[in-house]
Parts: sequence; structure tokens; C-alpha cells
Amino acid sequence: MNIKAIIASLVLGSSSLAMAAPATSAVAVVRDHRVEAPVATRPVYTPVADPVYTPVAQPIYTAPAQPIYTRPAQPVYAPPAQPAYHTGWRRLQPVTLASGLRFGNLDRTAITVGSQAGRFGSLQISATGGTNTIKLINIVFADGTHQTVRNVNRTLTGNQSMTLDLDGDRRAIHDITVYGSDPNNGTRRRAAGTFTVTAV
Repeated sequence: MNIKAIIASLVLGSSSLAMAAPATSAVAVVRDHRVEAPVATRPVYTPVADPVYTPVAQPIYTAPAQPIYTRPAQPVYAPPAQPAYHTGWRRLQPVTLASGLRFGNLDRTAITVGSQAGRFGSLQISATGGTNTIKLINIVFADGTHQTVRNVNRTLTGNQSMTLDLDGDRRAIHDITVYGSDPNNGTRRRAAGTFTVTAV
């Protein structure tokens, strides 16, 4: 069967159906109640902004101030002041009780002092020439008491001297007797020994 015969048979068939179908006045409305499937949408990707990195300010290191070492002041040594002996308002100076004393042919020499000379705490015997040997010293104080220094046996030559502390606290002296000898007495080649007695 060719194409034209097929088409002709179809047309005839449709015409027969149309003629056989009863005529109606109402038109049926067919509604489609199917739910349309949602169309899947792809999410829109919005890039997240990268955080802006702000560097934290670093603390500025300040080295602590170094202490300044100051050497402590050295104490200035001042020797203690020497006590000054006073009688009233007068400063006491050594008092020469006798000078140019010599033994000669005697074994002693006496010195009269007296209370008017002052009050003293020590005696000093100093050689002023030749050689002098001091053996014993006897002091009589103004109140009548005595102080005797025995076995002295000191030989003084040139500018040598010896000091004797008196008993008590600064006393007035009545007289002093010095016992001794001059080894050069009677020798023409050497000068006779002489000495001085002072008190402080």
C-alpha cells in the first residue's frame, strides 16, 4: 500500500467518526491538577570577603634607666683635738723651773719652786751639755707630802730628756732635789754636764 492510499483511508475514517458522534451543547473543561515540580535552582555563590589583617602595634621596649652609682664620700679623718690645759683662761705652757744645773763635786742639786709657780702634772729633765747621770728624784709638794722616784739610773747626753709624772692631779711644788753624778767631772778634755728642769 502506498502513501496516498494510507492518507485517503485516514481521512475517510475521521469523517465517519465525526458523523457518528452526537452533537452536544456543553464544552467540557479539563483542568490539570498536577503540581508542577519545583525547578531546582543552583545556589548563587557569593565569595566571602577576606578579613583585613591589621597588625597589632608592637610595644616599644624602653630599657629601664640604669642607676647612677655615686661613690660615697670618704670620711675625712681629723685627729682628735689635744686637750689644752688651762688655769682660768690662760693656756699652760711648759715652765722652766731651773736651767744650767750641774752636779759638780756634789751628788745632788736642789731647786726651790714655790706655790706661785703654779700647779703641775709632770716634770721633764733635759740634758743641755756634757753627760748627766740621774739616779733619784725627790719632790716635796706644797702641802708637805713627798714623791720619791728611786733607781732612775738614766744617763742623758746631747738633747736627750726624761719625763716624770707627778702623783695626784696637778699639784703645787715646794722644792725638787735631783740626785746623780757627772761622769766627766774633773776631766779637762770634756765639758761638765748640765741640765734643765721644766714642769707642765
